[in-house]
Amino acid sequence: KGLEWFGHHLDLRAGDTLTPEYLKLNPNGVVPTLIDDGLVLIESTVINEYIDDAYPGPPLRPADARARAEMAEPARG
Repeated sequence: KGLEWFGHHLDLRAGDTLTPEYLKLNPNGVVPTLIDDGLVLIESTVINEYIDDAYPGPPLRPADARARAEMAEPARG
């Protein structure tokens, strides 16, 4: 979508996601976490849907319901 963003490197092995500061943002202590204008989102699917809905530009998801379902459902081998 061409959005400007700022990333923060977290050392998972060092426990950066378990610090009190990070746990205030994401009580699950996992990545990713998106902060957008004060809104904190901590689940990747929700983050992608939010970005797609909140910002104009090329869609991240297909328009077709079947294609969206296939994208969301992991492939079965």
